[in-house]
Order: sequence, then structure tokens, then C-alpha cells
Amino acid sequence: MIATKFAPTPWRHSREDVVAACKASCERLGVDCVDLFQLHHPDIVQPLRRFGLTWSQDPEMWEGLADCVDLGLARNVGVCNYGPTLLDRAQEALARRNVHLATNQINFSLLFQRQGVMPTIDACKQRGIGVMAYWPLAMGLLSGSDQLSAPGRRGEDLQAYLHGGGCVMPTGESVPAGGVSPFLKVLRRVAMRYDKTCSQVALNWLICQGVVPIPGASTATRLQEYLGALGWRLAPGDVEELRAAGKALPFDFEGAGFRISTGKFVGYGIEHWHLD
Repeated sequence: MIATKFAPTPWRHSREDVVAACKASCERLGVDCVDLFQLHHPDIVQPLRRFGLTWSQDPEMWEGLADCVDLGLARNVGVCNYGPTLLDRAQEALARRNVHLATNQINFSLLFQRQGVMPTIDACKQRGIGVMAYWPLAMGLLSGSDQLSAPGRRGEDLQAYLHGGGCVMPTGESVPAGGVSPFLKVLRRVAMRYDKTCSQVALNWLICQGVVPIPGASTATRLQEYLGALGWRLAPGDVEELRAAGKALPFDFEGAGFRISTGKFVGYGIEHWHLD
């Protein structure tokens, strides 16, 4: 499957820009049509918000998605980081053009189950919208390793999540001593039951939720490991044990370094949002 996205910038979020971005993606990929074209996030790009002036171009971008389908540039279209209310509005707008909203891509993992995630997943299931999970392994925290290597601030933040100590993350979360260690003990125990790696169990847990995880694999070895999450299912009791252990942590994993799922640097500053 060939998928690509349109990410609105401070001065580009018209329907024509959406179509132009899809055309450019097709050209770069050397295809006439992509299988899936998604909006990267809602129209949070509001440079005059501080002056009390805002205007939403979301409806304009939904029209652009429908144009991409009508022009044969995309077979399916989707969105990212949408909660139930925006999903309803987007689905209704696309339905008027006889276009189905195919996907919603959100941050979802065993370490990110709050922040409106579960209501959003329920809303997607009710509306026939597929859910794709980015950061399904929480940037490596769910690999089961006690040491994660990453450059700069990102590496520092990941180590803070791993070990805690009362540090405050960029998201404002306070990570207590021990970090995610209590959860990792449960994850490792479940992985041993199935003779699987922690990553494979974490990915399978998402699959059991009816979600398509999209982990990043930088090596062929890592890809083969992730493929080991397919072809089997966790027992319902293990699914619930993992769910409870993740929610028992007093914090969520919203990202590390300058990459967080509830905010984005958009040129003039950081805009924040919450699912619904």
C-alpha cells in the first residue's frame, strides 16, 4: 500500500493546496494514484490566535480530500489526530461528495490510553473508520529494554520515562521514580508466556483492539521481529492484564524531545490540541 499525507502550514491549507500536495506525492512516488492520502492533523495552524482571530480551514481541506478522490489521485482518504466530533464533521462533509472517510491515525499504545483515545477508537469502530496507531511501541519504551539510545533531548526524555525520578517532561507530565518499570515487568511476564518479544506482544495488543499499528523499522532484523506480531492473538485475560497495567501508570507517553502527539511546532510557535 502506498500512503502519504498533507501537513498544513501557517499559510497553506486550501482545497487546492491539498490537491497539489497529493499530485506532488504521486509524482515523487512515480505513481498515478496513491492508495491512501491523509491530512496530518486538524487545522491547528492559527497564527493570529494570540490576537483573538481564528478561522478553521478544516471544511476546505475535506473538500480537497474529496477532490483527490474525484480526480483519481487517491483511492482512499483519511485524517490524523481527530477526535469523535471532528470525525463526525469530516465524515458528513465527505459523504456529501460520496467519499468514505477510511482512516484516522492517532497516537495509541499500551502507554497512551487516555487523552480521549479510547472514545475516539470507539467512535471510529461505530462509523466504519479504520484506526492506525503511530508510536505503537512508544518510541522504543515497549521494546522491553532498560536502555534506549537516541540523540539529544529525545534520548534524555526516553531515559526519564524509563527510570523516572520526579522529572518533568516537555509535555508537563511528572514522571515518578521508577518510570515505566512497573509496567515493563508485566509486559515481560506476558511475553514469556507466549515466547514472544515485548515488542511483538505490544503490537499484538493493538491488533487485538482492531487497530493497525505502524511501527518504524530501521533494519531488516527489526522488521522481521515486528512481523512476529502477526498470526496469533493474546488471550482476553492477557489483553486486560496489559491494559490495566498501562492505565495504572500515573502518566501517558506523549512523546520525547520535540516530538509530542498533543502539539506541533508550526513555524510561529507550538499549537496544542486534544482528541475532541
